[in-house]
Amino acid sequence: MRALLPRERWTPSQWAENCRVLSDEETSEPGPYSFERTPYWRFVLDLAVDPIIEEIVCLKGAQIGWSEVCRNLFGFWVDLDPGPLMILMPDQKSAEDFKVERIDPMVKNTEAVRRHLTIRASDDTKHRIRFDTMTAYFVWAGSKSGTKSRPIRRLICEEPDEYPPFSSTGGDPLSKAEKRLTTYRDKGRAKILLGGTPTNRSGNISKRWDLCSVRFHLWLPCPHCNGYQLLQWKQVKWPAAEQGEDRAKHAERVKSVGLAYYECEHCKGRIDDHHKPRMLRRGIWATEDQAVTKDGRTVGPRQSARRVGVKISGLYSPWVLFGQLASEWIEAQGDQNALCDFINQRLAEPFEEQRAKTEPTLIQQKAKGAPAPMLVPKWARALIATADTQGNDEKDGYFYYVVRAWGYDYRSQLVDFGVCSSKAELKQRCLDRPIPMEGGGNVAPQILLIDSGGPRWQEVYQFSQSDPRIHPAKGDGERHDWMVTEKPQKQHGIVLWKIDTNQSKDLLHRLIHDPDRTKWLPHNQVNEDYCRQMCAESKVFNPQKNREEWVEVVKNNNHFWDCEHQQCAAAWRIGCGAPEPVPLPGNAQPQTDNSNPLTSYQGRW
Repeated sequence: MRALLPRERWTPSQWAENCRVLSDEETSEPGPYSFERTPYWRFVLDLAVDPIIEEIVCLKGAQIGWSEVCRNLFGFWVDLDPGPLMILMPDQKSAEDFKVERIDPMVKNTEAVRRHLTIRASDDTKHRIRFDTMTAYFVWAGSKSGTKSRPIRRLICEEPDEYPPFSSTGGDPLSKAEKRLTTYRDKGRAKILLGGTPTNRSGNISKRWDLCSVRFHLWLPCPHCNGYQLLQWKQVKWPAAEQGEDRAKHAERVKSVGLAYYECEHCKGRIDDHHKPRMLRRGIWATEDQAVTKDGRTVGPRQSARRVGVKISGLYSPWVLFGQLASEWIEAQGDQNALCDFINQRLAEPFEEQRAKTEPTLIQQKAKGAPAPMLVPKWARALIATADTQGNDEKDGYFYYVVRAWGYDYRSQLVDFGVCSSKAELKQRCLDRPIPMEGGGNVAPQILLIDSGGPRWQEVYQFSQSDPRIHPAKGDGERHDWMVTEKPQKQHGIVLWKIDTNQSKDLLHRLIHDPDRTKWLPHNQVNEDYCRQMCAESKVFNPQKNREEWVEVVKNNNHFWDCEHQQCAAAWRIGCGAPEPVPLPGNAQPQTDNSNPLTSYQGRW
């Protein structure tokens, strides 16, 4: 009668606790599987049975236990929720080793999985196990046929940053493997798991993480004040080197004596390694839009999405001590490869060698001595407005804008900035609003350069047709001889300004950091949001392309930065880089146009 009863419907974490058995060859703590050491994986395991979620991206540090998540899901699927499975590894050896060293012992020692093996020897090969419920394939990213011609329901990708950019038959291995899910995706039953340590922002795992609309982080409570927080590297503390102590001795002393600890960001209390197990048991996963209160409540919007991310660094690992991390950090100083390895493997962060960066404090310091807004300085020779287009259509769209006065030799001063909800409001604020000049009179910008690179490009083109002062612009990340190239769009009757964003952003960064602190000025009422957005991108070295490029440090929060680098492109286009004319001796005066350069724009002024 027991055999005729339906199986109990466990979640993956319940199945692991009730069915999974570990052996001596798998762990130093054999016996029934337990979440005692890694309670944080319960949540991630059970995400895999959420019917809404199709893809889970795990950004992880080393020695954190991700392989156990994959093995537990493997066993759960074989026993309770079968469907064709593919495990994609970076190379053939890692695929074969994963099966032999990780999967085979789990199948042999876990009765709930072992009973689904067939009696045919041909069903268990180096690259495949055929159970009586489903088939599991072990393939690698460079194989010719491993990722082809097999419809699968689930895909596990291990260390996707190590995949080659192209398989032996051409094409991205990850994309080719995902196409095998098409049959089950139509039925809403497909699942993808990507887990690995990041390398740089252009790696597979980092790019997938950036695409996740919902991203979870683990909050832990302080053992002293109960304040929940995310573990961050800057809170790990250790004593400085003693006089005459070299780096190696300092690292060894910090590691052996156990001087390193974690400082609570709330009460500044000392958190030692022995506190971590209890903290992990009380850990709570929350999205980036949420926070956790002292009583363990999650506050903030609860969101759902088809693609979710989870991030957990080596700071959370129960097997890695704070002293060991501090020691590795000390030893890595001055060694670029060791530092890269620490940031990737321990902190679960992409490594970027920053070549140029701006801090918000610099913008704030410049603002303290800057003039008031809505006043054009007497030295100005041009007034330019730029706008960054946001939203998918006119109904939900809006515009960030900046108005800046320019003089000779790229001298400039911020006049106004803000956000507009419509084109009519944008035109009124940027072109049709008189702005007082220092010394008397009023003036309005001669140019409005507006971003046309998104889904609203047709709307921007029509807007440009309505007024000759409005010019559509589009950024181009490729290298060009000129910062701005004008491309006539004959079918639309407008001229598109194509901007080499590398040059315009380089110019903006150079002006902000010019030794003459008045060369590039904000006004004295800029807010924190403007200052943060002006620091949202940094210049890093991309080893894959062997060149420096600008990347977003904070995603989707660089709109004023985009407006300001467009300002630099427009200033270059109309010749603001020219040096200020030197007065001629005596009564002789240079021949100049009597028209006011602030009210008449004809090409370069």
